[in-house]
Amino acid sequence: MRPLAIALVAVLLAAGCSAQRRDKITVACGASERCSMMVKRFSDATGVEADFVRLSSGEALARRGLKPVRSWTDLLDERLRGGVAIAHPATSGTAYTALWTQALLNGGDQDAALAYMRRLHPNVLRYNASGSAAAVQAAKEEAAVGIVFSHDCVAAQEQGYPNLEVTFPQEGTGYELGGLALLSGAHSPAGARTYVDWALSGASQRLGPLVRFYALPTNTEVPAHSKAADPAAVKLVPYDVEAAEPPA
Repeated sequence: MRPLAIALVAVLLAAGCSAQRRDKITVACGASERCSMMVKRFSDATGVEADFVRLSSGEALARRGLKPVRSWTDLLDERLRGGVAIAHPATSGTAYTALWTQALLNGGDQDAALAYMRRLHPNVLRYNASGSAAAVQAAKEEAAVGIVFSHDCVAAQEQGYPNLEVTFPQEGTGYELGGLALLSGAHSPAGARTYVDWALSGASQRLGPLVRFYALPTNTEVPAHSKAADPAAVKLVPYDVEAAEPPA
């Protein structure tokens, strides 16, 4: 956890207040080496006795009474200050999907969607270029929550971070359909068309799980992997792909 974020997740517990005894605090911290140094320097500088207990982000949030996020409103909780990982919608389809979802949840009102993002801003750790990076940040406890497509979180779980939990916003959430197209003026259009046909084939779309990619296949003859999200169990917004397309 970053040094500046320590104060954001610190749990201060009063351990004595008699006149004969110095004040003492206990800091819940996720970075042992830094915390050991910081509490010592703090005590030397202020005279206040300090100790620390090592807690991961998840453990610290659980002790502050925060449960796994299950709604877009939960992400605005001030206790998540600097704890939400998300990409920037100008560079990431994942983040743009999240932005457009807010518009749809507000009856298509784009100003309302931007207003939500402004309210979320104080809680954002930083804006990544890539949407999947937020899963890694949550996995490594740099952030408490990552806004990602669900299969990115599942992939992180398989890479050795079993404490991650996939949740979906109860108000509804957006989704994407992976795009595939032949560019005008391609040097080898025949070969490109062959690739498009192959990419849509069952043989191709069965490859995803081999690289921990558990998105739903678009080929209806390919069964969904058991680790893929079940659309029937998730509340989805009526996502209009053409309306969501940003202006050129």
